[in-house]
Amino acid sequence: MAGEWIAYDLALPSKPEVQELLDTTGQPVEVVVYRLLQLWGWASMHCADGTARMTLPRLVRTCGGDEAFWRAVAAVGWLELDETAATVAVP
Repeated sequence: MAGEWIAYDLALPSKPEVQELLDTTGQPVEVVVYRLLQLWGWASMHCADGTARMTLPRLVRTCGGDEAFWRAVAAVGWLELDETAATVAVP
């Protein structure tokens, strides 16, 4: 566990994955980056190995957005969803 902080890459808003998320979801960069930071912060506090028991509806409730947003995050490779096992993993 990293404690109650996470490192922030100053180039995050301009990364190709974020730019793809902007195009795919239509959300503003501030919203996309905030939701990603919510995800990574939550994972830092609650996952020993990057995998957690988390359904998609719980992820929406915890980090915001909707299921389509988190499926888009998975599509860019920053989240692995296993709906059968009810887990998410941050690779």
